Amino acid sequence: MAAPVGRGPDSHADSSETFRARVEPCLRSILEAHPGQTVAIVSHGGTVRMLLSLLLSLPFAKTAMFEIDYASITEVRHAPPRTDIRLLNFTPWRGLP
Repeated sequence: MAAPVGRGPDSHADSSETFRARVEPCLRSILEAHPGQTVAIVSHGGTVRMLLSLLLSLPFAKTAMFEIDYASITEVRHAPPRTDIRLLNFTPWRGLP
């Protein structure tokens, strides 16, 4: 069984496979409903990592190298067969008083 996606010993989070099984159909539905369009998806960091995993064909565990802060912006351009990260963890609010 895969490790839970959540953090901490008391996490009740899904396994990465279960999490992927929930996120992937949503992503496919969004991509099919909005071909060639710009779409905003607002979610938690774990979901951002899973979306990156799916779009970039990376193992989910590899996305741990991506820092995803609260309220950050990640922009991905998906135009099959190519997917490009345009912004990753953009936090323009950092350093503001």
